[in-house]
Amino acid sequence: MDKKLIKEYINNLKNTAIEDKTEFTDRSYLEKLLNELKPNPNIQIQHEPKRHKESLGAPDFIIRNNGNIIGYIEVKKIEQNLDDTLKSPQIDKYKQLSNNILLTNYIEFIWIKNGNIDLREVLVFKTDLKKINTKIDQTKSDTVISILNEFFKAPIEKIKSVEKLASLLAKRTKTLKDLVEQHLNLYIDLKKQSTLVGTYNIIKENIYNNELKANEFADSIAQTITYGFFLAKLNNTNNLRIDFDNIKKFIPNNFALIQDILKLIDNIAISNEYGNIKWILESMLLMILITLILKQFLNNFHLLKIKTQMVNIQKTHIYIFMKTF
Repeated sequence: MDKKLIKEYINNLKNTAIEDKTEFTDRSYLEKLLNELKPNPNIQIQHEPKRHKESLGAPDFIIRNNGNIIGYIEVKKIEQNLDDTLKSPQIDKYKQLSNNILLTNYIEFIWIKNGNIDLREVLVFKTDLKKINTKIDQTKSDTVISILNEFFKAPIEKIKSVEKLASLLAKRTKTLKDLVEQHLNLYIDLKKQSTLVGTYNIIKENIYNNELKANEFADSIAQTITYGFFLAKLNNTNNLRIDFDNIKKFIPNNFALIQDILKLIDNIAISNEYGNIKWILESMLLMILITLILKQFLNNFHLLKIKTQMVNIQKTHIYIFMKTF
């Protein structure tokens, strides 16, 4: 059955001449193959929309198991040399955020596990796609299938220490800061409006006398959102499912600033223009929700002690975050 799927996939790749292909031409064929080879129905393959050409935002596919993110897939043009891509800032960024990454140009597949190449294989060569009868090497086909199976079977990373949580969140907050800053600079250059741009302009003009830089605003927004996620988790005493729609309900009234900042999430969650930002927010929120160390605190310490511990986490988080500059 798998052999038939691979053959069908290769035949689909031949529908368009290589010189006429873009990065997106064969995306639906790849998505179909991924869905057919995923080992269980609980795995969801989320295809991200096209990014702006200057964007370093969301991966092309986000892979979830029962809603939890287990890996990212980055797709390049069929002519792309993946060895060059492996050295790119984009892949370095993804390796900071996930231990499970699949890189492909449709005909070569590279599995990056814990920051290192674990498996790679070339299914066919570009010249093979020009042949009427393309011969598929069974060993190569089996290896590609094995790569996909191992990628899909990757477990959710367990977080069992405050230091680990702070380190992972620092990297994600730095990414969020970079993406917010990128959005601001892009929209300001293009003279386009968005909720983020509007909020930035209001604060800059009315509070900072036009002295607030985009990177400073992005830094503040990212830090505030991260701490808001912590507060939501801490105040979710009934262990309800927290999402973008209800997160503000878990922020106490005496944290009005955080409540106001989190209103931005409403806009980010429903607007396509924030696709390059939404994915990292989802990653941060899901990580906080499944963190074992917070559950341990909730089960074993008085609420006051928990709040003290949360402040310590935030201090550690900010310290590690600043070290990344």
